[in-house]
Formats: sequence, C-alpha cells, structure tokens
Amino acid sequence: PFRDAYMQISQSIERNEFSYSGDIRHTHMGSIGNLCNPEIVQQMDKVVSQFDFSRMKIALQDLLE
Repeated sequence: PFRDAYMQISQSIERNEFSYSGDIRHTHMGSIGNLCNPEIVQQMDKVVSQFDFSRMKIALQDLLE
C-alpha cells in the first residue's frame, strides 16, 4: 500500500540511504514527456466546432455598431 511505501521511503531518506534515477520514462498518455497536446487540441477543436457562434457574432457586431 501507498502508506507502507511512503514510510519505507521516508525512513531511507532519514538514514541517508535514499537514491533515485533521474532517467524516468513516462509512457502513459498525459504524463510528463507524453502530454498528447496534439490529441487534446484535436478533441477540443471537434467539440468547439459543434457550437453555433453565429448568434454571438451578430450580437457582438450589434454592440460594436
């Protein structure tokens, strides 16, 4: 469990025995180094394209005139 792992790490830090490798390979989507921004943008564009902005554009134009 997480609590046990946390205790083991904290104890190894206190004993000055903790070390780690900075060579981390994140592979799951959305993780550091694999943010999948193009996929997120594609999904966002798909959703935004479903909105009808024509009424807003007309109202904005009316306000500006």
